[in-house]
Amino acid sequence: MSEENVQKKSKLRLVVLGCLIPSALFLVLVIVTVLLLSRAESPGETPGYIKSAEPEIEQRINDVEEKIREHASGSYDLDTTIMALFSMETALRNAGTFEQLTEYIVQESPEKVAPEVQLLKYRFFNVYKKMLSDKDSEEEAKSIYKTAQGALLDFVSTVDPLTFTYSRSQAQKVWEKYREQARMEDELRRRIDRNQDEFVDFLFEFMTLSGKYYKEWEQLCALRDRAYLAALDGRLDEVIANASAAVKLAPDEKEAHTLLIMALLERNREDDLAIANGLADDFLKKHPGNASGYLLRGVAKVQEKRFNEAATDFAQAAVYFPKQQEELSNRLGVYRKRAYLNKSMEGRIIVNSYRAMMSGSGYFSPDFQLARLMQEDGRRDEARKKIFDHFFRRRMQGEWDKVRDDFRFSYRFLNTDLFKIDDGSGNTVDIAIDSAFFTNSVILKVTNAGDRPLHNVTVLLCVRFTDMFRKDYISFPVGETLALLNPGQTIEIGRRNIGEVSEKILGVKKKFKDIIEFAAVIISDETISWIESKNVGEILPEPAKEKEPAQPGKAKTAADALTEKAKEIMKDAVGGMIDKAVDKLSEPVKEEPAK
Repeated sequence: MSEENVQKKSKLRLVVLGCLIPSALFLVLVIVTVLLLSRAESPGETPGYIKSAEPEIEQRINDVEEKIREHASGSYDLDTTIMALFSMETALRNAGTFEQLTEYIVQESPEKVAPEVQLLKYRFFNVYKKMLSDKDSEEEAKSIYKTAQGALLDFVSTVDPLTFTYSRSQAQKVWEKYREQARMEDELRRRIDRNQDEFVDFLFEFMTLSGKYYKEWEQLCALRDRAYLAALDGRLDEVIANASAAVKLAPDEKEAHTLLIMALLERNREDDLAIANGLADDFLKKHPGNASGYLLRGVAKVQEKRFNEAATDFAQAAVYFPKQQEELSNRLGVYRKRAYLNKSMEGRIIVNSYRAMMSGSGYFSPDFQLARLMQEDGRRDEARKKIFDHFFRRRMQGEWDKVRDDFRFSYRFLNTDLFKIDDGSGNTVDIAIDSAFFTNSVILKVTNAGDRPLHNVTVLLCVRFTDMFRKDYISFPVGETLALLNPGQTIEIGRRNIGEVSEKILGVKKKFKDIIEFAAVIISDETISWIESKNVGEILPEPAKEKEPAQPGKAKTAADALTEKAKEIMKDAVGGMIDKAVDKLSEPVKEEPAK
């Protein structure tokens, strides 16, 4: 081969190689990019807490699906099913991470929950587990959680399950709203986008099932409501008719059963006691820790003259009532689904009657029932002691909101108005309230207007705000318990923030200026007294003061009197200006129109 040909071939190789090098480099870049992208999009392994929960939840799903195939879905209890739906909302709201939520989901649902609602809880686990990776940082996991939590709670809190018609497109909009708000890396966003259809389907199904069962529950509530209202007025036949109908709708619920047993015991016709006894025994077999059940069985035993057994049942009820506070809180939560109850006096009666039943107030106080027994037996001093025991128990448990029901029961069943249960010494107490600058707090002053000292004094303030019905109060303690209040002594016992109290009880922040009237209950070792209602601005009588002997050179001049008067006027003027300034600061800012 000639030298010329060799040179041509060498040049050709160089040309080909020159063309191949960029192509090869491009190919390498493509391969690296694909590897990086695939690595970035790789979800990694399932988090450990998901892995450990999966086998148990899969078994639960199989069991529930088998129950549905066997057509056993009609054996659910309506009340239990509603509480299961509400518990899902509560768990989602209270849990801060998917790990905490998984701990709730792993808990076995009560047997009487409708199978499709049980399945809904486990299905939610299968939806969110696909969005998670063990490689997610804590911040990334929180972002996914907030998106899922926000979408579900938004739909739940803004949609009334009793009146609303749902659509999948509405669920989609809610999901997209929270998906857009979340701060996520592109890979994380792509991952949740891949699973969004399944989540939206779950959201839609949750609201559809909620609507179905809440509408059934409303029928049950209507019957119970009528029983509560009839019980307040002592219309026992009506209580029995409505409570019996509610019991047929939901054989495992508690409220109507309790009202039915109570009405049978108080009506006390020929067969009523036997029927009430049977219902009470059956009720306690289903709900062995229910305080009201033991109290009612004790009332039945009193009627049978089995006083020692009755006293034991009352004592057991007293032990169990504090244990019911968590159940009461949860139940009042689901009661908020019926927001209209707080918009009528009758609705407030229903809610307050339930709270009394669950907290051991009024009729359901073990101490009052024992006092009732002792009073009928002529043991008035012992009855008085049990009444005191009830109020001291109230103080120890911090359960003050039902104190008016306590007075109502005492008036009806104990043949005393309880406005004054004392030792006959004529002790009297008076109170006044004032506002504290800036803090929206109430200042309480109490005066012993009697002639003997009072020991261990607690004052419970009862307040009616604007937009509250007549004779409807919220009750709360103010200040610490006083060790001693001497005759003629006035003490400022403390202050309490009105906004915090009203928001907790009413769901609305009120101000001191919203108080229409106030009353109080005074509890001491010597007396339990109800102080009749007053209007804001009424003041305490000045306590008696001994005249100080005149001191030489200390005679009060007209100038001194004028100076003191000027100080008072200035103080009032400054106070008024501060009040107006605070009110002004509380007003919403009006935006100026664009120029």
